[in-house]
Order: sequence, then structure tokens, then C-alpha cells
Amino acid sequence: MSRLRLISGLHEIAPDHDALICDIWGVVHNGNAPYPEAAEALRQFRRERGPVILLSNAPRVPRSVEEQFRRIGVATDCYDAIVTSGGAARAALAARATGISVTRTTIRPAQPAYCHFIISARSRTLRC
Repeated sequence: MSRLRLISGLHEIAPDHDALICDIWGVVHNGNAPYPEAAEALRQFRRERGPVILLSNAPRVPRSVEEQFRRIGVATDCYDAIVTSGGAARAALAARATGISVTRTTIRPAQPAYCHFIISARSRTLRC
């Protein structure tokens, strides 16, 4: 088993990769303000290496995360796409609603999809 390698910045590992999946919270921003150094590192990776995908376990769709970026000043030119758990869940529910369900080995008609939107009071203003 290899030991965990601590790095001082993305520049130490970037040459070994042609794409990047990067967490958002605590890396790109702290919830209230962006980390400009992170945005610059991601821009440099995009220029020199390849695409940058931002990843979040937020229950919101990517468009909502981008709206938050604009509100708090996160640069929108440092990534190629945003993937969120909320977006993935919505896509999975939409696939079920169309009558197709994909399992590990088969594609079959889905059962009727019923779902409930359960959210916190803080999230009630979010658009899907």
C-alpha cells in the first residue's frame, strides 16, 4: 500500500494528467468568497493540460452552483463543466420517467417514477 503524498500545489501533479476533477467547497471557494489562487491554478491546467470538471455533492443542479459562483465572485473561466449529486439525481429520475432504466447488465422499461422533493428551508428558493 502506498503512502499518501502531500503536495504543495496542483503544479506538482499536473504534468501527469490530461484532465482534472476538482472538488468545489473548500477548494474553489469557502462558501462566501472565492480562492483566487485556485482559479488561477485551474485556468493554467486548462491551458496547458486539459479539461477541468468541478465536482460537488450539493443537492442542487449545476446551474444553481454557477449562480452561487456569480454571487460570491468565483471565476467562471477556470472550468469546463460542473457535476453535482443533485444534477445526477435529477438526470436519473428523468431517465426513469422516460421509461428506460439502465442496470449493470440490462436496459429495461422502468417502473412508474414517483418522487418527493424533500429539502431544507434554506434550499426552498433553489430552482431545479
